[in-house]
Amino acid sequence: MLRTQEAPKWLCGIVALVSVMGVLSPAHAAAPSVEQVVRDLAAMESRFVGSPGLNRAADYVEKAFRDIGLQQVRRQPFRMAAPIEEFASLTVNGATWRLRALFPNFVRTCTTPREGLTGELLYARKGDLKDFDGKEVKGRIVLMDFDSGDNWVNAFTLGAQAVIFIAPPITSRQEAEAKFLSVPLNAPRFWMEREEGLKLVTTTVTARRAIRATLRARVTWQPVTCYNIWGKIPGSDPKLRDEHIVLSAYYDSISVVPTLAPGAESACGIAALLAIAQQLKAAKPKRTIVFVATSAHFMGLAGVATYSRGFEIAKTDGGTKLPAELDEDGTKTQALIAFYKRYFSTFEDADKKPTALFIGLDLSSGTRKVGLFARGSYEDNRDTARERSYAYVGKAFRETLRAMERETKGSHPTPQADEWFADTINPIQGRSADTFFPELPAFEAEVVSFFSGGVTLATCSDSRNLVDTPFDTPDRVNFGNLQAQVDLLSALLPRAFNDPEFPVWIQEPTLRNKGPLFGQVVTADPKKNIVPSKPVPNTVIVALRDLGWRGSFMRSSPKPIYGVHPNGYAMAEGKEAWYQLLHFQWPGNVRLEAFHFNDAGEIDYAPDLGSDGNAKFNFRQFAMNDKGGKVLNYVIFPCVSVTLIELVDPRYLVSLQNLKVLDADTEGDPHYFGIFLPLATRYDMSYVEPVAMVFVQRNAKIKVLMSLGLVGFRLVLINADVRSPQYKDRWSKPPLKGLLAMKHDHPQGRGFRITQPTIFSDAALQVTKDLWVLDDSRLRLLAQHGISNDRLNQLHRLALDALENAARARQQRQWSVARAETQQAWAFESAIYPDVAATANDVVKGVLFYLFLVLPFAYFVERLVCGFADIRRQIIGVAVVFTMVLVILAIVHPAFKITMTPFLIFLAFTIISLAALVIGIVLVKFSWELEQYRGGMRGVHRVDVNRLGALTAALNLGIANMRRRPLRNAYWSSFLPRRA
Repeated sequence: MLRTQEAPKWLCGIVALVSVMGVLSPAHAAAPSVEQVVRDLAAMESRFVGSPGLNRAADYVEKAFRDIGLQQVRRQPFRMAAPIEEFASLTVNGATWRLRALFPNFVRTCTTPREGLTGELLYARKGDLKDFDGKEVKGRIVLMDFDSGDNWVNAFTLGAQAVIFIAPPITSRQEAEAKFLSVPLNAPRFWMEREEGLKLVTTTVTARRAIRATLRARVTWQPVTCYNIWGKIPGSDPKLRDEHIVLSAYYDSISVVPTLAPGAESACGIAALLAIAQQLKAAKPKRTIVFVATSAHFMGLAGVATYSRGFEIAKTDGGTKLPAELDEDGTKTQALIAFYKRYFSTFEDADKKPTALFIGLDLSSGTRKVGLFARGSYEDNRDTARERSYAYVGKAFRETLRAMERETKGSHPTPQADEWFADTINPIQGRSADTFFPELPAFEAEVVSFFSGGVTLATCSDSRNLVDTPFDTPDRVNFGNLQAQVDLLSALLPRAFNDPEFPVWIQEPTLRNKGPLFGQVVTADPKKNIVPSKPVPNTVIVALRDLGWRGSFMRSSPKPIYGVHPNGYAMAEGKEAWYQLLHFQWPGNVRLEAFHFNDAGEIDYAPDLGSDGNAKFNFRQFAMNDKGGKVLNYVIFPCVSVTLIELVDPRYLVSLQNLKVLDADTEGDPHYFGIFLPLATRYDMSYVEPVAMVFVQRNAKIKVLMSLGLVGFRLVLINADVRSPQYKDRWSKPPLKGLLAMKHDHPQGRGFRITQPTIFSDAALQVTKDLWVLDDSRLRLLAQHGISNDRLNQLHRLALDALENAARARQQRQWSVARAETQQAWAFESAIYPDVAATANDVVKGVLFYLFLVLPFAYFVERLVCGFADIRRQIIGVAVVFTMVLVILAIVHPAFKITMTPFLIFLAFTIISLAALVIGIVLVKFSWELEQYRGGMRGVHRVDVNRLGALTAALNLGIANMRRRPLRNAYWSSFLPRRA
């Protein structure tokens, strides 16, 4: 056991005094000790949502509630979705090794095809690219040390089938969080126990021949039922018994290996709740105390969200109801109201003030100092006015603690109490909530505060490094620190709760959630209905909190908050594929994602962002207050996935932000498509995941473009083609110098035909090839018309040299060199691309300027040569002259050859000309009407000569005079060029 400090004498005195008074003598069977509760719960191996251990933990907590003597002990069930591991194993030379699947990449589990994955074993140490140098990686099953950060992505970038991590002696929460992504990447990852893993590594390294192995695993999303456990101590004071205080703690656990989640630190809160419940039961509190042990804390705070949703419905006594589609006859709503009324005799007093305060216990054992928090990182609401509503709660706790200290130490209080209790709502010596953690945890009281008052008692200055790891075991818990916190709260809470001035009432929150998210998951069936209406059962629904946007990245939490995955998870169940997220609470904007998986674990249905999907129904991103409580049909479509890896811009070293999918034939949006970009961190972009996914119909032909804000396109995946067959395979075989002489057949790209799930593991190489061909064709075209830039040509040649070096390194399996050279080539070409495009655009803009000059020239020629009196003939004459000049320009000017579609030049000119003409007519008419109005108001009518009309008349007169002297005009016309 870790060494601890001694408890302060005044605290020991308080505990002894309370013991003498009989408070510590329970009337019922004694609850297990704090240490025993932690050990009992951790012995269940895993209390992850959906595991057998979580059900046993629920039974354990319920029995403890009954043993303590709490009244009306009940369970509150709720449904959600969870990834359930059915099996995972590795077979080598006839021997089978037990594996454990890691947490999914967003929703993509570590499921393999039924026949498994078969390949040679490869040991890659820490997974750096240098560890792979000289080795063939494609198709291999890679063994890797767990303490390797996110280098496991390198293995899949090089074509590995799966990665098996060898368990380390000890690890950290930050290391565990690096082993999964916020993108549903198909990357099977597994955990192997250290002793077995080292034996397998030794066998693999020392073997003289390749060792083949078969890996099989099945992890599926399934609907599960979780339970909140309730108990109650009725108040003993007739005046105060209608005021309620809710004490809550969670009893589930989390780990990067869901089937190995002992969660000893995570059990500290529920152990403290049971100990405090026993003290309060014996103390016979004046106020009614409600105890709630919540489940699914680490999966979106689902348990406390279920509690708060029911509290809001019961509080309005039918004013708020479950939606009719979820509760047709209203019986569920009435049952829910009846359930809550058994615990809350009233929700408001005579002045309509709330009479319930929620206090969450989120304790750990890193230190022995307890803090009172009014906010955390789930909502991260820094509204000081709202936080001020809880100031009296902090003041009441602090004054109670000082009064207890005076009773045991004399009439003069000392500041020693501040060393054991921190009121972060009313910061002492400037220490606000943020100063006690590198990042505040996600507290359950934050969810409750959407509807009523809620605060948290949490252990201060504890980084909880072993949470979310398989090493969160009882032997690493500092039970001395934990017991000190329990002793402090066991003495503090009964006295504070019995104080008639204790502020149970908290000002009404300003944030409101109008209802739960629910609806159907459907797909389009054009043969039956033009509106998507075909249900797709067994679809996984994930609700994401929207904390703002940066480019196309949604700010949220790509990594858990101290183990808490802050998303809502649900399944579309039954033939009608109805889903409901009653257990998800968020007052702001929400993004919904829905995916369906086939038997091999591949995503075969994804969100439809096309014209018949989100573009029409707007179901993916919305304000909760707008669509909460309403039927929200979610449209998905049958698809195959396209994965892009290595999406960090080589020039600016940031992740590309905007992704565009084009139909290769029409250059427009595909009718059906989906996009998934990684989540951004909440405050900055210091953490990036260089992976993105595109979903399209099978056999679709697509192009993909990605840009970086206003910088323009940096990633171009177009499958640029060449005409000469001898260069077809030269990209991967040096030398590449012959590419300078090749002819491009389709430099704009033919697109990629997607027939099966595809991973562009070498996306950077493909992007560089496409950019090189596209830039080369444009540079050649410009050079043919006398337009050249030595800097661009030099960078273009340097890019080719780097590509040649990358090809040679890949051939020699020098992966670290190949990546460096590819990134260098990409940087050169991405620098050329905007300049080449801008040069071509400038040439086109120049010819548009010439065409504007042709208009008055055509008019002048018609007046000088033809001089028709009829307006219709005048227009025809001007059009004929303009067309003749346009044809001449098309023959001699390079712009018509540089542009891909010469007709667009004339079309752009026509649109701009007509727009200018219409604007001019409107302005002239407006000026005329304004003058008429002014004249009418003044009773004065005046005649004004239009300046443009006067100029036109003068021009026509001059041209008429020129026509009368044809010989003189011909002479001067021939003389001027000679003078020039």
